[in-house]
Amino acid sequence: MFYVLSGYGMVFPRVTAVLGFNYRLSIYIHTHPVLRYIASVLVAIHGYGGFVLLVNRYVRKPMLKYALFTIALAYVAILIIVPTFIELALTLER
Repeated sequence: MFYVLSGYGMVFPRVTAVLGFNYRLSIYIHTHPVLRYIASVLVAIHGYGGFVLLVNRYVRKPMLKYALFTIALAYVAILIIVPTFIELALTLER
């Protein structure tokens, strides 16, 4: 929720000033490394959960289900590994 509010705080600072968000605080929250990483991981997990739900609902063949789950798991692993390496590289660069 703070992530969304910080985005609005950068675009519409007067609207979120009532909640205590100014432009500077919004930029800090929106670009904080830990929050960026958590958002990336949550997006990957959310995507995997949605994919599993769709596969369970529409795919009947067990072998095809297994193959799709394996592909989805590999894709999510990549989606989590890439931000991890990017954040580590940015942290070590400083």
